[in-house]
Amino acid sequence: MLVLALLDGAERAGMDAEAICRDADIDRDHVDPDGAVDEDREEALWKALARVGGRSAGVDVALARPVGAFRAIEYAMIASASLGDALECLVRYHRLVHDDDILFLESGDQRTRVIYRFPHSPDASFRRIATEFVLATIARLARECSGAAIVPSEVWTCFPRDSLDLAARLSVPVTYDADVDAVWFELAELEQPLPQADPTLVDILERQMEEELPGHVGEVSRQVRRAMVERLRHGEPSLESVARTLALGGRTLQQHLHGEGTSFQKELDSVREALAREYLAHRELSVPEVALLVGYGESSAFHRAFKRWTQTTPHRYRQSLRES
Repeated sequence: MLVLALLDGAERAGMDAEAICRDADIDRDHVDPDGAVDEDREEALWKALARVGGRSAGVDVALARPVGAFRAIEYAMIASASLGDALECLVRYHRLVHDDDILFLESGDQRTRVIYRFPHSPDASFRRIATEFVLATIARLARECSGAAIVPSEVWTCFPRDSLDLAARLSVPVTYDADVDAVWFELAELEQPLPQADPTLVDILERQMEEELPGHVGEVSRQVRRAMVERLRHGEPSLESVARTLALGGRTLQQHLHGEGTSFQKELDSVREALAREYLAHRELSVPEVALLVGYGESSAFHRAFKRWTQTTPHRYRQSLRES
């Protein structure tokens, strides 16, 4: 799905899609429209887009891609009752487009933000183009869903200001050198009804997407996460202890998770990150206390892990929540 969305958007933006395919070693005619792309091929595709499309390739592709490129997710968003519901749909089902958890929804008293976490090496050469593609895509989806009646209130990016006028391209204020990459929306606007709301269609599409989500088969990953949460207060859960809880052997549990498109370590990281974000929102908990609650005996190890997950530190993340 992501491959064709990028290629179709590039072509509509006037780029040489055939050159991009050659550069990334992709056979466009044999791409599964609903399939995920492996990490190496995805990296090759982003690099090819950057070489062919230049500095603005990420934004150009996001703004030019055809409506419906993200298939059931996009149509379910457009048919949602409100933009808030549409964003929840996007965050829940985006793993149909990308295998990793890369989008998170956080709400404050007045605003909500969709946070993007870059899933590759922080030093990857294509990080900025890929990030700007995601931020521009979220902004555009909001306009599609609302009939252009609702736009983001602000976009945050971790990158410094440069020659690309991102604010002008997105028609949204942009804050550079931020702690996280995120798109902000006013809560009052998120509650407004959408013009193409169709609850029956949303129900049909969500049933379909639930069945296609990685981890749906057997729901073992969901059981693993539940067991991990129960054990994290007492330290890092081991594969063997979680397997015993599920009445499985360690190797069998690994096989089940692999069949659901995930792994024990991936699920553990996901649970720890989600809990850390939740705990850091509570000011009465110190960072060392949060570290212990998510299974880290040393604060330094927690700091390294949180920086790997979010590209920012626990202290800066907490500060960004207070500022919002």
